Amino acid sequence: MFRYELDLRKIEKSDLGLLMNLKMQYLEFHHRNAIINAADQEAWFDSLDMNVHQPKNIFMIGSHENQDVGFLGLTNINYIDRTAFVNCDILPEVRSKGMGTKLISSGLQFAREILNLRKICCEILATNQASIRMIQKNNFVHEGTRLQQVYKKGGYVDSLMFGLIIEP
Repeated sequence: MFRYELDLRKIEKSDLGLLMNLKMQYLEFHHRNAIINAADQEAWFDSLDMNVHQPKNIFMIGSHENQDVGFLGLTNINYIDRTAFVNCDILPEVRSKGMGTKLISSGLQFAREILNLRKICCEILATNQASIRMIQKNNFVHEGTRLQQVYKKGGYVDSLMFGLIIEP
């Protein structure tokens, strides 16, 4: 376990139900429209890169005072360019309480201190105002817009790209 503003731990198979529920709750804000079941979730978990020395993706659960608050992913980790993408989902009972901002902040510390990364990127649908505010509170900068990138609910939505240099 890694202790920052929130504690971070690697996901376990026992977390898959929680992750599937989070994914289904946030479907309108995800770039992909994946309808999943428990077997799909388990197949995804079994396919994860288990290279513990230089993993390409790291998925963690954030907790505060022994209560899980959400899921954090650092994906497409590039150890040469020292970059990665971040994503997260927050449990409904702790939304709008600053836990998402703390989860991202903790993930940034982990990326800098443990993985020695220098830049973190993310991509958020323009309709996801809560995530945009959360990222901006962590000093991410809007780097560009992919116009009408994703089909959602009968129309196309822009995808906003953000980045943050995290090296000292």
